[in-house]
Amino acid sequence: MPASATAFPWHARDSASAFPGLSAAPVKRGRNATRSITAGAWRSSGMCLPQVDTQACDLVSAIAQVDRASAQPHGQDPQWEMRCRTVLESMRACAGESYKGNPATVADIDGLHLNVPMSTRRLKLWERETDDVIVAVLGFSGTCLNATDDLLCDMKSQIAQVHVNVFDERLPTLGKVGAGWQEWWQSEAQLPRADGTVMKDVLKRYMNRARESGKALSMSLTGHSLGAAAATLAGFDITHFLRAAGAPGKISIYSFNPPRLGPAGADTHYMQSLRSNDSELRFTLRQFARALDPIQSVPFFMHHPHWDHPGAADERAGSTSADRFAQFITVTDGPASTVNLADNHELTLWRSYFLSKIEPGDLQRIFSPMEVSQGTPEDRHLSRRQLFTSWLPYRQPPATRRPD
Repeated sequence: MPASATAFPWHARDSASAFPGLSAAPVKRGRNATRSITAGAWRSSGMCLPQVDTQACDLVSAIAQVDRASAQPHGQDPQWEMRCRTVLESMRACAGESYKGNPATVADIDGLHLNVPMSTRRLKLWERETDDVIVAVLGFSGTCLNATDDLLCDMKSQIAQVHVNVFDERLPTLGKVGAGWQEWWQSEAQLPRADGTVMKDVLKRYMNRARESGKALSMSLTGHSLGAAAATLAGFDITHFLRAAGAPGKISIYSFNPPRLGPAGADTHYMQSLRSNDSELRFTLRQFARALDPIQSVPFFMHHPHWDHPGAADERAGSTSADRFAQFITVTDGPASTVNLADNHELTLWRSYFLSKIEPGDLQRIFSPMEVSQGTPEDRHLSRRQLFTSWLPYRQPPATRRPD
């Protein structure tokens, strides 16, 4: 799904790996620093928003705060809204930076250091460790028009392929998914990094480091378009792999303008297999859709998890479904253009939405949906199909032992 790779004005810092075992990234210099995400943003109601200052609101701390099981409702913590906006805009920026083919040219994101040896043309890894938390962000690139494999991936995704968890075939599956999405993710997961490790080794290192240090593990996956589909599939595989290994922490997916994941059944299995699983590893899928974006309606005859794409999407924020262990949030903004529909697929449109348009109540639905009442039909969208399939049983394949 084509999109231009936009340069983002993030401050580049000296990169250091979060912990031994993940090699330190080289120092990058020469990029002008921009100290705040925005200055003087305005809410759609006409009220001036407070400046979202990355110095005043540390991104790693913000991620740790919003990852908590029960996020602070707006009003109890004056910094809560700023943290939410910072996380959303930073994840959008990571998705944009992931389009850059050469990892050495990719920016650090407000204290999250890019690990160049562990990054590839299509998959970027940012990380940072503090006294309390280990934070990792995986950025999935969308379609690059000069990359033949990306274009083939888009075309192959029209074909349904049996899904197999890339880390262990005994883990839960989705039935069938778009072949291109699975090939994209599996090729990146199995691609040796600079020191010969593959993604399975990287995940084990994070898990072991969190256990040894007693720190929380927070892993976020973000992507736009093709990258959003790959991140959604990768998040499913990663969560089940880490849960089977007994890892604690939180997996969050930020999916911007995603195409459809797989044929009927994959969407239901996605949600049901991640729900009500007594695990110390919690999961959240946050999907950000824009009305009249044509890419969100393909591949034909396929579906998104938690979200039936109607012919003319309604404007809503915070359509949610949640339990203690898994949360699914779909946010839909209005169209940017009713003439040139391709404009509605632009990743950069979400910047103004996060910094000026979205309301505090919608932020609470996105980051703590279990704290919010169901509200009116306008507040929460549940299709007849979702209502029916939510009662269908999901049979999880038995696992004879934990994955290696």
